[in-house]
Amino acid sequence: MELHLKEIDVPGHPHGPLRLKAAEEPYNCWGCKEIIVVPKSCYHCDHKDHKGQKCKFYLHEECVPPPTDRPFYLGLIKCDLFFHREDPPRGKTMVCDACGKAVKGWFYKGDPKGKSYHLHPCCAKLDFKINQGNIVFDLKERTTLVCPKCKNKGCHSKDFRSWVYVSRCGNYCFHVSCMKETADKWTEEEGNNLTLTPYEAGSSSEVQRERGKQGIKTLEIVIELFIGVICTIFGIPTWLVSPFVSWISKIW
Repeated sequence: MELHLKEIDVPGHPHGPLRLKAAEEPYNCWGCKEIIVVPKSCYHCDHKDHKGQKCKFYLHEECVPPPTDRPFYLGLIKCDLFFHREDPPRGKTMVCDACGKAVKGWFYKGDPKGKSYHLHPCCAKLDFKINQGNIVFDLKERTTLVCPKCKNKGCHSKDFRSWVYVSRCGNYCFHVSCMKETADKWTEEEGNNLTLTPYEAGSSSEVQRERGKQGIKTLEIVIELFIGVICTIFGIPTWLVSPFVSWISKIW
């Protein structure tokens, strides 16, 4: 398990140390330029100017520059990754191999056997294995299963790029791109109106109340698993807002 310091100094930021705490509202990360999902912890500045305006400097935990120039090895792709603390060259389109979204800021890069990988820092640190009750998901580059969210197979192609979480039972798979898109859209639409309430599998959540007497419906299983995996990879606690449960059911 990777440990993170409570305070850090980032070269180029003029207002002293950044402190690690939960994001109070959605903001783009100063490093990777990706959105910070509420209530994920991040580093941000407590400085206020003479008008009382708070500094808007936010930084994902995963985007903190490594202390040395040494690469870290990512076993999934059998590759040494180097951290690049700069934006992609102007005019060059760079796509993250894990989620399929554009790379706009800091990133990791690796070149195993002549093939280049570009990854958002958060995508480079995705969990290899996720447990959801008695169902275990493994992170893979591709699979022959079909993602129930987008109805595409879990494999790279010319027009589609995403890693995928695949259940060991062989019944479920979820694209990283689908989960990231969902989390970003929820944050954009609902992030400023959060009322945190407990949500646990098996509790009296909205999904639970809709279950029939014959047991959990297949779609409801998929939605609960989808929510659980999102919670894990984006650092959102296992208790979720009940509006998120109903919201994700509507957009499915």
